[in-house]
Amino acid sequence: MEVKIPRILISSGYSGVGKSTFGIGLAVALRKRNLSIAFGVKGPNLLQANAYHRLSRRYTRSFDKQIYGNDQMLETLRQAATGADLVIIEGEAGLFDGTRPGSLEGSDAEFAIHTGTPVVLLLNPGEYEASFSAVVRGFLDLAPSLQIGGIIANRLQSVSTQAMAKGRSFYDAALQGFNMSSLLGALPESKALAPISRGRDAFREDGQAVFPRQFFVSMGSLVESHVDLERLLEIAHTAAPIEMDTEGIIPMMRRCRIGVADDSCFGLCFQDNLDLLRLFGAKLVSFSPLADLRLPGGLGGLYIPGGNIGEYAAELSANQDMKDSIRDFISQGGVVYSEGAGTAYLCQQFATGANSERYVSGVGAIPAIAQAYDPFLNYTESVMAEDCILGVRGSVVNGISANNWMLDGDISLYKVMNLSYAGEKPILEGFSPNAQVIGTFCFNNFASNPFIAKNLVDACSVVCGITE
Repeated sequence: MEVKIPRILISSGYSGVGKSTFGIGLAVALRKRNLSIAFGVKGPNLLQANAYHRLSRRYTRSFDKQIYGNDQMLETLRQAATGADLVIIEGEAGLFDGTRPGSLEGSDAEFAIHTGTPVVLLLNPGEYEASFSAVVRGFLDLAPSLQIGGIIANRLQSVSTQAMAKGRSFYDAALQGFNMSSLLGALPESKALAPISRGRDAFREDGQAVFPRQFFVSMGSLVESHVDLERLLEIAHTAAPIEMDTEGIIPMMRRCRIGVADDSCFGLCFQDNLDLLRLFGAKLVSFSPLADLRLPGGLGGLYIPGGNIGEYAAELSANQDMKDSIRDFISQGGVVYSEGAGTAYLCQQFATGANSERYVSGVGAIPAIAQAYDPFLNYTESVMAEDCILGVRGSVVNGISANNWMLDGDISLYKVMNLSYAGEKPILEGFSPNAQVIGTFCFNNFASNPFIAKNLVDACSVVCGITE
């Protein structure tokens, strides 16, 4: 079965060129044309995924070969495209930067080739003049099976060393002189619109995922003025049809309501999880541990993702009504799954920052104190050590860990997961103060095992199903 999905992959010559900033501006510009845009991110870029979600109100899917294989990437791409006119996927690093030098494995290029996705490549000309053409030629020729649909020159300087204006026409003439297509766009340098720098901190819970409205307006106007959007859409429609062997996940009827913590503090997770919960029959209801006084009614479960709880520690601790409401929900048999700082929030106390000795009170559902440390990224594999709300013993789910939280006082706390990092022995994790509650400091990606999402919805449906 063939599935046609208009799409592009935004990549670059190296990290920090401005993929995230351009992606946001492109989305704003295209939405002015009444196009429905779906987003994807390559790699563990949870912060940018959250920013795209807040912009589009659609779940941003993640593509990461270290979490799941190529076949699942195609299914994830199809799920992301449902109801969308265009899918924009933000690359992870440089176009050819893979897991080892001299190989495309794990790179943006490998993903684009495997999925048949055309690339829109951002390059920073810097001090290059006509020799910029040689840089472009190198990218075009290095992998002949890769479709680079267009080049965007980013952060153009106003003048060159020869005091000649280096605008779009300058580089177009240089490229055309060497039998290459003209630029798809040319974005000027703008200190007011500094690029969003994620780098290796794209998974940090204390990073920025919320931006002022003027940032979106300015970026949209900049892209609209300096990028050939008609040509870009034509490139997106050249994407190869995806060959699928099966029909994939068939959406189920609504059968329970799951409350999802989502505000200026919480919201950091693999949004694949939320989309899969929805596909398996959950109606997702947002609530704010910061501003709301009680949980929404009629819930079968809660999903409390990661977030910047250090910045909002005082407000979270002071909202006693919400903490009481969550404890009451748990005492009445409600299902709760939490990740990252969401798990720290469920503890009796949590630290207000990395290596901080200041603590505030949390919900108190997990009888321990959460200590915070400086984050560093690991890929993880979690295997269920016991039958639980996520699956039967032996069920596996992959994800990442920021390694920035640890519990004190959890010696007797029951744990239901064997957690493995690459090359290390498994440790017990998955804190479970009762059979209906699991908290982990990892960020699991349910797309690596969609049955995890189904099992969680099943458990929530038993607690409080939708009957109407």
